[in-house]
Amino acid sequence: MRAGAPAVYSFSMTLEEKGQRALEWDRLLAHLAARAATSLGRERCLTLPLAAEVSQAREALQETSEARALLDRDLVLPTAGLQDVRAAIARASKGAVLEPREFL
Repeated sequence: MRAGAPAVYSFSMTLEEKGQRALEWDRLLAHLAARAATSLGRERCLTLPLAAEVSQAREALQETSEARALLDRDLVLPTAGLQDVRAAIARASKGAVLEPREFL
């Protein structure tokens, strides 16, 4: 592709795929994931879907604005010591008895 030439899209590409490509969605998610405080947060960031509806995008923007306002007031949620509890939850859902340390 020539420098400055418009992107060429395949006719088989869905509208969502075109939007993701135009917005460099994968690159944006990787940038976001790099700033996540936990491995679970990084995983979640990398799988965030592009909003399918304008209302979903507005809701996400509102949540982002609220989080930004907290950061601007130096009100940061403590994330030190957070652990991935998915394995413990999976075991408990199958009837396993969890160890006390798994609750901390």
